[in-house]
Amino acid sequence: MLDEESVRASLAWTARTFADLGMEYAVWSGGAEVVLRNVRLFASARRSGLVPDVAIEAVMRLCGPEGTGLLHG
Repeated sequence: MLDEESVRASLAWTARTFADLGMEYAVWSGGAEVVLRNVRLFASARRSGLVPDVAIEAVMRLCGPEGTGLLHG
């Protein structure tokens, strides 16, 4: 996808918009499949109804209040 001109143009526009707001922006690709699946799950959990509440609660119990990194068990 990153080879497509329309994708590059969209990402460049997003980077400029973030920079104008004083925010950092990065595109991440080529990561390990399990890490990418975790990122997609975390992103979808922000949207009500996509991930069951019971699953979110289970993750919160497993991670604990101090949290955990993506690559840590």
